[in-house]
Amino acid sequence: MDIFAQQTEIKQTTRAMAAEWLFRCLKTTQSVRNTETFFLCMSVLDRYIGQVTIPIRQFLLAACASALLASKCEETCGIYPNTLVRNTQNSFSANDLLEAEKRIALQLDMKVQVCSSYQVASALLSEQDPPPSQKQRIIVYYILTLVTTFTHFGEYPQRYLAAAAVHISRVVCNVRSCQPSAEVAQVLPVVLNCVRQGYHGAKIGGLLYDMFAADSYQCVSTIPYESYF
Repeated sequence: MDIFAQQTEIKQTTRAMAAEWLFRCLKTTQSVRNTETFFLCMSVLDRYIGQVTIPIRQFLLAACASALLASKCEETCGIYPNTLVRNTQNSFSANDLLEAEKRIALQLDMKVQVCSSYQVASALLSEQDPPPSQKQRIIVYYILTLVTTFTHFGEYPQRYLAAAAVHISRVVCNVRSCQPSAEVAQVLPVVLNCVRQGYHGAKIGGLLYDMFAADSYQCVSTIPYESYF
């Protein structure tokens, strides 16, 4: 599915920049506690722009409305609309945001929640023997955040992207792992390419690299992933 087929102004780079900004925005919003909120937000946004042609001037509004909608599904207390308005330097009003959220929900026929790559990966890790270390979990989180930034929902099967991320984490953490299936092996270069785009100073991906280079994330972005493959 090519979500950009009917878009005349919104390109892949536009979406990727928005994804990275949304990740930072959600991470610095006190009410956001659930990791899945970001992944659901991007799937909502992707499914919406795959159906509705919108001008680029309305893209930030649609992105924030997707975040608002996702937070109401995943968080105990959803994001306060004015918080998102302030983060955009008052590019729109809270009423505009709520109206956009309503349009998106109706366009998706209220089918907001879907299974993300991160949910699949979490399930795979929960079944791993030995249990995953915290570092391995963060590696998967970092990889799938980059994958979600540089690829859109529906471009590749979520389960294969998740399995590829888990496979990479096992190799890096020296956890015994079988050879990936043919389907997973096919998307492995895609996932590694997404990781390659996250480096210090990158126009898109650089912010994620710097965030995950912190001690709190065990500096997982500094790992030379490609050297393992």
